Amino acid sequence: MYNKLKMNRPIQNLRTFTRKHWLLLVGFGGLTLAVFAVLLLRLQTLMPGYTTSELNTYHTASSLNELWKKPIDAPYYLLVHGLQYLTPHNLLAVRLVSVLIGAVSVLIFCILMIRWHGVRTALVGTMLFAFSAWFLHIARYGSPQAMYLVFLPLAACGMWLREKQAGTAVVLGLTLSALLLYTPGMAWFLVFGLFLQWPIIDKAFKKNPGAVVLGSVFFLAILAPLGWYFYKHTGELTSWLCLPRRFWAHSSELLRDIVNVPLAIFFRMPSDNPVMQVGRLPVLNVFSGVMFAAGCYVYAKNVRLARSRLFLAIGVLGSIIIGISQGAIPITPLVPFAFAVATAGIGYMIDVWYQVFPRNPLAQGLGMGLLALVILLVATFQLSSYFVAWPHATASRSQFTIKGP
Repeated sequence: MYNKLKMNRPIQNLRTFTRKHWLLLVGFGGLTLAVFAVLLLRLQTLMPGYTTSELNTYHTASSLNELWKKPIDAPYYLLVHGLQYLTPHNLLAVRLVSVLIGAVSVLIFCILMIRWHGVRTALVGTMLFAFSAWFLHIARYGSPQAMYLVFLPLAACGMWLREKQAGTAVVLGLTLSALLLYTPGMAWFLVFGLFLQWPIIDKAFKKNPGAVVLGSVFFLAILAPLGWYFYKHTGELTSWLCLPRRFWAHSSELLRDIVNVPLAIFFRMPSDNPVMQVGRLPVLNVFSGVMFAAGCYVYAKNVRLARSRLFLAIGVLGSIIIGISQGAIPITPLVPFAFAVATAGIGYMIDVWYQVFPRNPLAQGLGMGLLALVILLVATFQLSSYFVAWPHATASRSQFTIKGP
């Protein structure tokens, strides 16, 4: 009888949790389904075909021998190679890998937002991020550029390391760092991250020597092919580091390249790219931009928070690195953090509304209803930009002409 009650206790706890948090479960369940729906909807048929770049990605991933000879972006190509067995003779494999990376990035983003701002704000912020046209372009296009999104999980691992100094975080951090080093230009982000976080990393390493040994083995084993490649082809280091192809005639040109990075996020893209965008629309729309400004105010008031300094460092140093690379490094590593700041702004606006009406459930409900309506309108605009405007743009359709491998 006792054993039976003991076995039923987890079931009872599950039922109690479900009854207490059913609205939360419905919200996250609906968001998960919606995210996978937009990531997979007409993935193969939205455009008339594939681009030359996607075809080259497919063929590069088809030969392990070629990957050994030139392992740049190898983690992405290896994932494509694995999916080629599930989708043989189908270019869809290159896009499915980006979808997988995008889905993981959304999950990590949502977890971070829950931890920092609570469930309600996290749901809204994750919707803004996952349904943005920029994110869909990155997460649904078959290009190694999606690997730049892995910088977000690495940053989350750094936060975990700061809070818990767990051995698992050490191993995971070293593994993700090794994988990201295959992506051109990411070495600069990792070096600056190591410099900024070294006191935390040093303390965690001293606390978890076993994890350091295991993580170092993974780190060196993963990087062995890349190290051997650069030993044989030292001239390729320049392109891997994304060093500038030309020197600037005037300092104003350098400043312009750096300033173009935040401008691309908030105001206007510096150039046309019909494969990845509609016209020169910025990453953040008006609503997200206003929420970003509110989020900056929040973090300015709480400048001692570790993530306040982290976001500032990523924004400033990231803009400099990307600007100096003259476009060789995309803005992808920075954008999730811009949405994270915007999410903080949304949380601030919700808190202010509840402070104004602390005991008026009608006013609170009205405020949340208006916010939900605005988010719905913003998401509809972003989805329309990607699923309607972009596929019908002549300049974009002319790039997607390849039918198969």
